[in-house]
Amino acid sequence: FQSQILSSTYSLFDIPFKVTPAVAVTQALAILISIGTSRDVFIPIKDLSILWITNKVEWSRVVASTNTIDYRSLNDTGQDYSRVFGRLSKKTWFIHILFPNAIKILQGIFVLIISFVIVIQSNDIIDLFKDFAAVHIISDLDNIAFSLATHSYFGSNLKRDADLVKKIKVKERVRHICGLPLRPVMLLGVSILMFGSFFVVLLNQQNGVYFERKYPKCKIFSNKMLLAKIGNGVCDGDMTLNTYSCGFDGGDCLDLNVAFPGCYPLHPAQVGDGICQDDLKRKECGFDNGDCCPPPKDKFYGDGSCNAGSYNTLECGYDGGDCKGFKDKYPSCPELFEDIKRSDGSPAVIGDGVCDLIIEYMTPECGFEGGDCEDCRVDDLKRLGDGKCDFGSYNTDACGYDKQDCLECNALVADPSRLGDGICDFYNYNTDICGFDGGDCVEFNLKYPNCQVDNPSKIGDGICDSSIPELMTLECGFDGGDCMEECTDSVENIELL
Repeated sequence: FQSQILSSTYSLFDIPFKVTPAVAVTQALAILISIGTSRDVFIPIKDLSILWITNKVEWSRVVASTNTIDYRSLNDTGQDYSRVFGRLSKKTWFIHILFPNAIKILQGIFVLIISFVIVIQSNDIIDLFKDFAAVHIISDLDNIAFSLATHSYFGSNLKRDADLVKKIKVKERVRHICGLPLRPVMLLGVSILMFGSFFVVLLNQQNGVYFERKYPKCKIFSNKMLLAKIGNGVCDGDMTLNTYSCGFDGGDCLDLNVAFPGCYPLHPAQVGDGICQDDLKRKECGFDNGDCCPPPKDKFYGDGSCNAGSYNTLECGYDGGDCKGFKDKYPSCPELFEDIKRSDGSPAVIGDGVCDLIIEYMTPECGFEGGDCEDCRVDDLKRLGDGKCDFGSYNTDACGYDKQDCLECNALVADPSRLGDGICDFYNYNTDICGFDGGDCVEFNLKYPNCQVDNPSKIGDGICDSSIPELMTLECGFDGGDCMEECTDSVENIELL
């Protein structure tokens, strides 16, 4: 497909808009070889110049021999024997001399034209030689058949006729045009015509004429620097070039766009260059086309355990095959293009019985981290390890104590299970670090911000604990209102006294 884009132009002969210097030199050599081997053009011209109708002695010998007349009966002086020449007319010359040589010349010209078109259409050296060789082999089939005939491959009769033709000898004459030898003039004319046309093609390629015909909506014709980048074999990140109207940088960006349609790198040449680029370390760019994968010599790569993160991706070969079983079992599990490490620096392992609390894997689609986190079931996975201690089912050993968010609080209290149990516990429980007893004391703190007691749960429980003096204060709302009636009676008795 890329080769089609590069070579499919709107020019008459489907000429590529750009070729490399090496291809241009090869094209020139191919044209030179075509001219030098064009026997089907120059040999018939030579034969016609010798066997022209006015040279009846020579062409009569040829015609006579092909009609099985003993031309040796004609002496070297060309004596006209009426027995032979009486039967040879202009019609005979036209049929036996002019017509076959004219056909041969037309064939040779046709081969030259086809060779020239093949040459200027090529933008690859190998393809050029392949097509060029094929044309010349086909054009030489008649000579090959003649050679086979002389070796009896087509029977004795054809061998005899071929041998007879080989014995024909004619005296060569040099014809002139304007005082110049005919054949050198013809050779020079063909060379000037073919090389002149070739240089016109090169000039149009350099000036962007063919490019403009192919991509009329790509407005870079006046920018020589950008024009030089088009079709240079390197995908350029300039979005001016990597667009549909510019043929995706003249075809240079086709492979990248097909492989990574959502990548859009600033420096496309860096994709897959053997160096891991941080800005390309993402799924859209194929993990930098594999450059950011663990190297094969990594001791954890292919170690028999399914390592998480970038190891477990298509681009990285599913950890050298270690994660293939996991992928087959959980095909909908997302691939993570990131390094997931344990505290000792080793990669997290899927399915080893240790819950690494990898949020993206703690789903039914991933089998709750391959079965490692079956016991950690919470309402919102995003709250795990969010920097804030969440209590209840989050603050359990199976969930890593909220993915370590609760470790500091758990170290301050005697019984972490009382955090967030619905009962407000004071002191170290009712602190900001512990989320005010996991939220149990939030409402109490709002109502009685200055009430500090050992048993806050007794406040407002419907029972007047008048025997506990610390509860019978204004700061604690007189036991949260439980002792308001008793306090009112006491005030009335004092007033009566």
